[in-house]
Amino acid sequence: MSFICAIWVRAPTNVEIDVSIWLWMAVVILFVAYSQMSLTAQLIEAAIASVLSCFAESPQRLRETHPILFHRFVRIAEFSSFHRTPLQL
Repeated sequence: MSFICAIWVRAPTNVEIDVSIWLWMAVVILFVAYSQMSLTAQLIEAAIASVLSCFAESPQRLRETHPILFHRFVRIAEFSSFHRTPLQL
């Protein structure tokens, strides 16, 4: 969408385009790009949250379906519990 807007703004015409139109289109393109990236980031965040909740609620099920991921989560949990300082307890 952003790419199409940029091409439309840069299209050669016989009429001189005012600077305010450039600024307005830049704001529109920025808003569209931000909303697309925001939706993508929310999707990734939801996927990560679901995998972490699966590990917290049913670690054996995660062990059966994704053993490599389970092993890495166990290693991270061991590392964080081993390297706690007395102030973090």
